[in-house]
Amino acid sequence: MKGLLAVALDDACHAFPMRTALRGGARGLTFAELGDAAGQVESALHSAKIQPDEPVHVRVANRPLDIAALLGVWRAGAVAVPVHRSMPPAVARQLFERTGSRLCLDAGDGDQVPPGSLAVTSAVPPAHRPLLRNAAAVIFTSGSTGNPKGVVVRHEAFHGKIGQIDRLLQFGRGESTLLVLNITFSFGLWVSLLTLLRGGTLHMKEKFEPAAFSQWVCDERIDRVGVVPTMMRALFALPGADEAAARIERSGVLRQILIGGESLGRSLADAIRQRFASTALVDIYGLTETSTCDFFAFPDDYARYPGAIGRPAPGVSHRIVSEEGPW
Repeated sequence: MKGLLAVALDDACHAFPMRTALRGGARGLTFAELGDAAGQVESALHSAKIQPDEPVHVRVANRPLDIAALLGVWRAGAVAVPVHRSMPPAVARQLFERTGSRLCLDAGDGDQVPPGSLAVTSAVPPAHRPLLRNAAAVIFTSGSTGNPKGVVVRHEAFHGKIGQIDRLLQFGRGESTLLVLNITFSFGLWVSLLTLLRGGTLHMKEKFEPAAFSQWVCDERIDRVGVVPTMMRALFALPGADEAAARIERSGVLRQILIGGESLGRSLADAIRQRFASTALVDIYGLTETSTCDFFAFPDDYARYPGAIGRPAPGVSHRIVSEEGPW
């Protein structure tokens, strides 16, 4: 059965067929082309006799066809396991074994999904696992506290959380988002999906380049960017950082900077707000295990409660305990 995220993305493809959905490098896809490319992926998976809720490793590197690959997997009723193309082969093999997958998809960097994009290691599908029922993805955490841990993200939960995020951030129809976060990361994934669901354009960069940031934002008329604090520190460490920020300010673009993934800190928050005075800095805290984005600190909250992690998102229950418990 087609996954809920696929239904939502297909609705966007039908609603905005001629709009540009994705740009990456010199390549771009309209929403109609995104849907067509996803259809090629879906057909390849059905030819491999894909089973409901079967995991499929999807090699990604923030390229337009990567999104088509994810949509194709979800259309086929399968579970995407996004892995970065730069991942060392030994680590990739380990994740392949841990997920029990027999399928690996690489849509490449062309204008269309190439023949042979799907590698099949076995004609026999893995046994069905209840844990993956109605799952959209398995997201592997960074492993900062040990070995990377696979987190199962379900269609209904992730789609619902994306809707709640939009209630707070109000992505506008036709707006442009700069993607410098990896889509192996839940933060990068929801930013990408929400942009597309609202008929916006996702400008995809394979990596964050501090020296190019202001040019990207100004030339592509970016409304919104998601970053981690480390990226902003790298930006501010460059010679000419103040002028680069001033250029963005003069351009009148960049409505929101969404920041998360690690602790922001008051000094960096102050520096961002000072340099990007016309841009709303929104600090977001959440867990992949809870489909991300549980607390939001907006500019007014920061002014009143500096250092706080923000307000809970709609539908999020929370409890405050001391370090000693009880838990």
